[in-house]
Amino acid sequence: MKNERFKIIGFDGWTLGAHHFERISKPLKKLNVDLFLLHLGSYGDEKREKKHETIGDLEVRDISFYNGLNFEQILKKEKPDLVILLSTETFLHRAFLRYCNKLGIPTLYHFHGILSMVYNEYSSKGVNINKHYNKSIYSHLNFILKRLPKAIKYTLSIYIVSLIKTKASLNDYVRFLKDIYYGFFGKVPLQSATDSITSFGFVFIPSDIKYMAHKCRIPEERISIIGNPDFDRFKLNESHLGSMIKSNSYEIILYVDTAFYLNGLHFSDIKSYVKYLKELQLKLIKLEKKLIVNPHPATIKSNGTNYMNSMGIETCSNDEFIPLLMKSKACICEPSSVFLIPSLMGIQIILPQIGSLKNQLYSNFILSYPRRHFCYKLSELEDIFNYNYDEKNISETKIWIKNNSGPKPLKDVSVRASKYIIDILHNESRTNVK
Repeated sequence: MKNERFKIIGFDGWTLGAHHFERISKPLKKLNVDLFLLHLGSYGDEKREKKHETIGDLEVRDISFYNGLNFEQILKKEKPDLVILLSTETFLHRAFLRYCNKLGIPTLYHFHGILSMVYNEYSSKGVNINKHYNKSIYSHLNFILKRLPKAIKYTLSIYIVSLIKTKASLNDYVRFLKDIYYGFFGKVPLQSATDSITSFGFVFIPSDIKYMAHKCRIPEERISIIGNPDFDRFKLNESHLGSMIKSNSYEIILYVDTAFYLNGLHFSDIKSYVKYLKELQLKLIKLEKKLIVNPHPATIKSNGTNYMNSMGIETCSNDEFIPLLMKSKACICEPSSVFLIPSLMGIQIILPQIGSLKNQLYSNFILSYPRRHFCYKLSELEDIFNYNYDEKNISETKIWIKNNSGPKPLKDVSVRASKYIIDILHNESRTNVK
């Protein structure tokens, strides 16, 4: 068993999440495990120059690398011992999972963020995400229409074939039609479809275990807490925890961006988003504060950062984020996994309900942070900045930080993930096609 070699396929729609796979590929290789990323970029989301390439230490293959082989044929050819996914609810991911289940290949859902950050308003009709955002109808329709050719050519046809070839039940077909309806009208079902359920799950922090168990229907005993890779990405260490609990008079106000505008959520485009940021910036200048934005990776990829800079909005890199936080008065956060970085340092968090963000809702996890403040009007900022925290708040904040910082050491996310993966590979009965 010690010298046995394993193979893992990482499956995703594009290479934007490649760093999640790259992070574990090196320690896994030392443990006789080969991992490569198979992505669907050439289907339209991300057409890259090469079918086969290396990103850092990670081998990466576009679906076109297999010269027309379908999902089932690829799995039979590669014979993986495990498939890891960063997303499971799109039809193409569900098709891939259906074939994994058919062939007896174990699967792992690796959360790519802290999903309990997202507000979930449950009702018998599902989660209506329209209530979370001021959605631009034009941008939403444009978003759908731009993806319609791909949906017809790839997504729907591949998924329908997978239903047929895996002998789907009548309930599966009903769920398929229901999900199309939900997707068009901006609703999210209460629970994941049965064909999106994986064998195992990885989450970053304890609060996501119940979310994964309820939403993704993975038994809690099959879910592991690996820690938050953002800690390593932003270079957060144990010495930073609670380091900013004491009040300060710093002038920097950091803003965590989530690229809402790319999906027509709250903002129709980058121009309307930057207009909002400029209004915020002008108010902060009057209060002798300096706005700096930490852009979402999608904002950077779409050249949104360049536009921000050209309009006088200063941005920072991930490497600059924590050094700037240590000189910040507060952090304004849209709902993002990055919220956990400043909150674990004990910094004042402002949840914007300003202008176009007035309908934005926040999860119970975010609202549980003792130092969060809603801001409904720009005129409220001065009072928020001057808020004095008492001893009770200081004590509650320290407890919150302890409960939500996750397993230690913080930097050993890849080591923990690799260990859990090895346990899965060794303990699972290997019933896949060999």
